[in-house]
Amino acid sequence: MHNPGTARPLPCRASAAEFLPAPRPEPGRSRGLSGDDLSPYPHLRAGRKPRKAKPVRLLFVCPTQAALSPMAEGLARAAYGRLDIVVASAGLTVGPLDPAAVAVMAEIGIDIQRRQATSIGELQLEAYDIVVSLGVDRLGLGRHQMALTWAVPDPEKAPGLDPMSVLRNARHALAPRIWALGAVLTATDRA
Repeated sequence: MHNPGTARPLPCRASAAEFLPAPRPEPGRSRGLSGDDLSPYPHLRAGRKPRKAKPVRLLFVCPTQAALSPMAEGLARAAYGRLDIVVASAGLTVGPLDPAAVAVMAEIGIDIQRRQATSIGELQLEAYDIVVSLGVDRLGLGRHQMALTWAVPDPEKAPGLDPMSVLRNARHALAPRIWALGAVLTATDRA
């Protein structure tokens, strides 16, 4: 009878040799195929360059494109500078850029003053792989698109509070999410 306190070996029909790599042929002997032909990654075979995937297209959307989406775009451009990610921002409507948002981003050395104001209606929304919503609901994305919704402090929804401190809080809320998104895209070979 089996004592419940002791481990009992499980029946196994496989031998350890099945899990070990196949022996390499001796130098000078051919096994009929080159090592490159046996690669599980055909795009890395000798004489072929890796196929370049299309860049990930990332869009940040906020209600007016006055502060949040330009800030997110600026942070993403700074964070993803060496990655194959195209970053853009847009608003449901286009408003003038909030000078407080420009000042908050300038505190960390990011210039968002030269951004081009863009309405969501001017873009081909289906061309973006990832759409990050900052206070916008129901964008009508396609099945192939990833939709993310990030709740961040919005100075327009916090009347009476200092806009600079609200925008600093928004910047501090956006930065780690943008870095994490970049890490996920890099780890999954998307960027």
